Amino acid sequence: SSSSSSSSALKRVTSLNSLSSASHAMALSEFYRFASSRSTFGHSGIKEPHLSFFSRPLGGYLHFLHFETRHMSSALSLISDNGLHHNIKTMGCTGGGAHKYSEMWREEIGINMEKQPEMKCLV
Repeated sequence: SSSSSSSSALKRVTSLNSLSSASHAMALSEFYRFASSRSTFGHSGIKEPHLSFFSRPLGGYLHFLHFETRHMSSALSLISDNGLHHNIKTMGCTGGGAHKYSEMWREEIGINMEKQPEMKCLV
């Protein structure tokens, strides 16, 4: 059974399964460059540097960025203005915002939110 797999193995989330094309690799590279280049993003976006770490199994750094949901339109503008939404059709997400803002994300930047159970997505 899948529950008997090694605890050190990471389960690849559904939204990462189709990132093998050159355009997806370029989009990810651009996002990582953007996320690494600053500690604040727009009006309310903040990177938590004390939570960032290098993950050998993932092959790179894991950054934690958060935005106040009351500034969601500004966050979407920041994503769009910096071209961070290119080549992304679906994104895995958790929590109430995944439901509340899914239509806004789809309409404004063309990304569908794929709701994931929070407890299964803990890092």
